[in-house]
Amino acid sequence: MEDTDNFGGKYDKLVCEEDFSTDEHPSNYNQEKQQDSKLTEGHQTIAGISNEVAKLQATYNTAIQSRDEAKKQLVKEISEQQLTKWELEHQNRRRNDYEKQINKIKTEIAVLKSHLPMINHGRKPETSARSKELTWQ
Repeated sequence: MEDTDNFGGKYDKLVCEEDFSTDEHPSNYNQEKQQDSKLTEGHQTIAGISNEVAKLQATYNTAIQSRDEAKKQLVKEISEQQLTKWELEHQNRRRNDYEKQINKIKTEIAVLKSHLPMINHGRKPETSARSKELTWQ
């Protein structure tokens, strides 16, 4: 549109932003839609990754807790095993002491048995009528 009223010059037609050609609108609109779609997909991907990380963290925490409980149980078992080992050593010492005492007593019995014939030749046992006990004279 040419305007020649007051100034005698030519003016170009004013164009408003809304008057852009219809070819430019769909491409901008499509680009915005694609960007929104990509952002939405990106947010969903990040949310999915965050959920997976949370699951992995929970699994890790459970594994650490199980490991710590196993360590405590191991310490308890080792302590009980040490106590059992000490008890076994004590029982072995007692058994060895008893075996020594048994051998000593057997030796003493053998010595005493060897003296019996000498004692029997020297004295004769008598039985008392009251108690029916053997007495040596």
